[in-house]
Amino acid sequence: MDEIDWATRATAWELAALSFRYPGPELEGAVASGEWAEAAREIAGALGLALPEGFG
Repeated sequence: MDEIDWATRATAWELAALSFRYPGPELEGAVASGEWAEAAREIAGALGLALPEGFG
């Protein structure tokens, strides 16, 4: 894997992590509905990564 791939992956996860920086009603709803976990799976799939077993 080259440097660009690692940079892209790091950026994607940093953006996902930002959703927890300022939690509010929108985040609460997304987590409760499973929408956040679904988005994390989509990010992982687009980057060719596997999430930990039992995630979401």
